[in-house]
Amino acid sequence: KKKAATVLGNALQSNIGVQIYCFEQNLLDTLTHHISKEQDSQLKKKLLFTLSCLVRNYPDASEVCFFFFSLP
Repeated sequence: KKKAATVLGNALQSNIGVQIYCFEQNLLDTLTHHISKEQDSQLKKKLLFTLSCLVRNYPDASEVCFFFFSLP
């Protein structure tokens, strides 16, 4: 799981085409769900890296992510 998160994060990094595709496939929801439930801190760190690569320089995903994490 850690390697998969790293590979996906690297694919997302500064690649708007991959970011759009993954956002449309609800990757943001999947990542936020797993981040909130994950107990393994190393895997959680990799998932956060992947999430940051998804939203970086992609305003639509950034806005949704900001909204999600600002909820009580």
